[in-house]
Amino acid sequence: MTDPMKRRKDKEIEQLVERFFRADTTLAEEHELYEYFQRKDIPQEMTALREMFCGFAVAQPSPTNASGVLPTAQKPSPTNQPAQPKILSRWHYAAAAAVALLVITGGSWAYHLHEQRLTRLTYEGSYMIVDGQRIDDISLIQPQIEEALLAARRYEESLSDN
Repeated sequence: MTDPMKRRKDKEIEQLVERFFRADTTLAEEHELYEYFQRKDIPQEMTALREMFCGFAVAQPSPTNASGVLPTAQKPSPTNQPAQPKILSRWHYAAAAAVALLVITGGSWAYHLHEQRLTRLTYEGSYMIVDGQRIDDISLIQPQIEEALLAARRYEESLSDN
Protein backbone atom coordinates (compact mmCIF):
# COMPACT_ATOMS: atom_id res chain seq x y z
CA MET A 1 0.00 0.00 0.00
CA THR A 2 1.37 3.42 -0.88
CA ASP A 3 1.94 5.97 1.85
CA PRO A 4 -1.01 8.33 1.01
CA MET A 5 -3.35 5.36 0.64
CA LYS A 6 -2.15 3.95 3.96
CA ARG A 7 -2.72 7.28 5.70
CA ARG A 8 -6.23 7.51 4.24
CA LYS A 9 -6.99 3.95 5.42
CA ASP A 10 -5.60 4.78 8.88
CA LYS A 11 -7.80 7.90 8.99
CA GLU A 12 -10.85 5.79 8.04
CA ILE A 13 -9.97 3.34 10.81
CA GLU A 14 -9.65 6.19 13.32
CA GLN A 15 -13.16 7.34 12.36
CA LEU A 16 -14.43 3.76 12.64
CA VAL A 17 -12.88 3.48 16.12
CA GLU A 18 -14.68 6.69 17.17
CA ARG A 19 -17.95 5.33 15.79
CA PHE A 20 -17.26 1.97 17.51
CA PHE A 21 -17.01 3.69 20.90
CA ARG A 22 -20.29 5.49 20.20
CA ALA A 23 -21.88 2.11 19.25
CA ASP A 24 -22.52 3.37 15.70
CA THR A 25 -20.77 0.59 13.74
CA THR A 26 -22.25 -2.33 11.89
CA LEU A 27 -21.04 -5.87 12.50
CA ALA A 28 -19.11 -5.82 9.22
CA GLU A 29 -17.37 -2.58 10.24
CA GLU A 30 -16.50 -4.06 13.62
CA HIS A 31 -14.96 -7.09 11.91
CA GLU A 32 -13.00 -4.71 9.68
CA LEU A 33 -11.60 -3.14 12.85
CA TYR A 34 -10.73 -6.55 14.27
CA GLU A 35 -8.85 -7.48 11.09
CA TYR A 36 -7.07 -4.11 10.94
CA PHE A 37 -5.72 -4.38 14.49
CA GLN A 38 -4.34 -7.86 13.81
CA ARG A 39 -1.94 -6.35 11.25
CA LYS A 40 1.65 -5.61 12.23
CA ASP A 41 1.92 -2.20 10.52
CA ILE A 42 -0.56 -0.06 12.46
CA PRO A 43 0.37 3.49 13.51
CA GLN A 44 2.08 3.92 16.88
CA GLU A 45 -0.86 5.91 18.34
CA MET A 46 -3.22 3.01 17.57
CA THR A 47 -1.15 0.27 19.25
CA ALA A 48 -2.81 0.95 22.61
CA LEU A 49 -6.11 -0.25 21.10
CA ARG A 50 -4.63 -3.39 19.52
CA GLU A 51 -5.02 -5.65 22.58
CA MET A 52 -8.66 -4.63 23.07
CA PHE A 53 -9.68 -5.18 19.44
CA CYS A 54 -7.72 -8.43 19.18
CA GLY A 55 -9.53 -9.62 22.31
CA PHE A 56 -12.87 -8.70 20.72
CA ALA A 57 -11.85 -10.51 17.55
CA VAL A 58 -11.20 -13.74 19.47
CA ALA A 59 -14.59 -13.51 21.17
CA GLN A 60 -16.52 -12.88 17.93
CA PRO A 61 -17.44 -15.47 15.32
CA SER A 62 -16.12 -14.75 11.85
CA PRO A 63 -18.60 -12.75 9.73
CA THR A 64 -17.88 -14.84 6.64
CA ASN A 65 -18.79 -18.38 5.79
CA ALA A 66 -16.45 -20.86 4.06
CA SER A 67 -16.89 -19.12 0.69
CA GLY A 68 -15.76 -15.78 2.11
CA VAL A 69 -19.16 -14.10 1.69
CA LEU A 70 -21.14 -12.48 4.49
CA PRO A 71 -24.02 -14.73 5.52
CA THR A 72 -27.47 -13.30 4.79
CA ALA A 73 -28.34 -12.88 8.45
CA GLN A 74 -25.26 -10.70 9.05
CA LYS A 75 -25.24 -8.56 5.91
CA PRO A 76 -25.41 -4.87 6.76
CA SER A 77 -28.60 -3.13 5.75
CA PRO A 78 -28.57 -1.06 2.54
CA THR A 79 -28.54 2.13 4.63
CA ASN A 80 -25.56 0.78 6.61
CA GLN A 81 -27.37 1.34 9.94
CA PRO A 82 -25.63 0.22 13.15
CA ALA A 83 -27.02 -2.67 15.12
CA GLN A 84 -29.52 -1.43 17.71
CA PRO A 85 -28.98 -2.39 21.36
CA LYS A 86 -31.62 -4.62 22.91
CA ILE A 87 -34.09 -2.58 24.94
CA LEU A 88 -35.95 -4.07 27.88
CA SER A 89 -39.65 -4.44 27.24
CA ARG A 90 -42.34 -2.90 29.36
CA TRP A 91 -42.97 -6.31 30.88
CA HIS A 92 -39.46 -6.34 32.35
CA TYR A 93 -40.05 -2.94 33.95
CA ALA A 94 -43.47 -4.02 35.23
CA ALA A 95 -41.97 -7.19 36.71
CA ALA A 96 -39.20 -5.19 38.40
CA ALA A 97 -41.77 -2.76 39.82
CA ALA A 98 -43.89 -5.66 41.08
CA VAL A 99 -40.89 -7.24 42.81
CA ALA A 100 -39.95 -3.90 44.39
CA LEU A 101 -43.54 -3.45 45.60
CA LEU A 102 -43.57 -6.95 47.09
CA VAL A 103 -40.27 -6.34 48.89
CA ILE A 104 -41.47 -3.01 50.29
CA THR A 105 -44.85 -4.42 51.33
CA GLY A 106 -43.28 -7.50 52.88
CA GLY A 107 -40.74 -5.39 54.74
CA SER A 108 -43.43 -3.05 56.05
CA TRP A 109 -45.56 -5.96 57.16
CA ALA A 110 -42.62 -7.65 58.93
CA TYR A 111 -41.70 -4.35 60.65
CA HIS A 112 -45.31 -3.87 61.80
CA LEU A 113 -45.40 -7.40 63.24
CA HIS A 114 -42.07 -6.80 64.98
CA GLU A 115 -43.37 -3.55 66.52
CA GLN A 116 -46.52 -5.31 67.72
CA ARG A 117 -44.44 -8.06 69.31
CA LEU A 118 -42.19 -5.51 71.04
CA THR A 119 -45.21 -3.62 72.33
CA ARG A 120 -46.74 -6.79 73.73
CA LEU A 121 -43.46 -7.75 75.41
CA THR A 122 -42.95 -4.23 76.82
CA TYR A 123 -46.45 -3.80 78.24
CA GLU A 124 -47.18 -7.43 79.08
CA GLY A 125 -49.13 -7.62 82.32
CA SER A 126 -50.32 -4.00 82.10
CA TYR A 127 -53.99 -3.32 82.66
CA MET A 128 -56.45 -0.52 83.41
CA ILE A 129 -59.60 -0.41 85.48
CA VAL A 130 -62.31 1.53 83.67
CA ASP A 131 -65.82 1.71 85.17
CA GLY A 132 -64.96 -1.15 87.47
CA GLN A 133 -63.83 -3.44 84.64
CA ARG A 134 -60.30 -4.67 84.08
CA ILE A 135 -58.99 -4.00 80.56
CA ASP A 136 -55.80 -5.83 79.67
CA ASP A 137 -56.01 -5.71 75.85
CA ILE A 138 -52.73 -3.99 74.95
CA SER A 139 -54.13 -2.48 71.74
CA LEU A 140 -56.83 -0.68 73.80
CA ILE A 141 -54.64 0.58 76.63
CA GLN A 142 -51.39 1.36 74.76
CA PRO A 143 -52.36 4.98 73.89
CA GLN A 144 -53.13 5.70 77.56
CA ILE A 145 -49.85 4.07 78.67
CA GLU A 146 -47.83 6.13 76.19
CA GLU A 147 -49.68 9.29 77.26
CA ALA A 148 -48.83 8.56 80.91
CA LEU A 149 -45.17 7.92 80.03
CA LEU A 150 -45.00 11.21 78.10
CA ALA A 151 -46.47 13.09 81.08
CA ALA A 152 -43.89 11.43 83.35
CA ARG A 153 -41.04 12.49 81.02
CA ARG A 154 -42.30 16.09 80.97
CA TYR A 155 -42.47 16.08 84.75
CA GLU A 156 -38.90 14.75 85.03
CA GLU A 157 -37.66 17.37 82.58
CA SER A 158 -39.36 20.13 84.57
CA LEU A 159 -37.61 18.89 87.71
CA SER A 160 -34.18 18.82 85.99
CA ASP A 161 -34.65 22.37 84.63
CA ASN A 162 -35.07 23.74 88.16
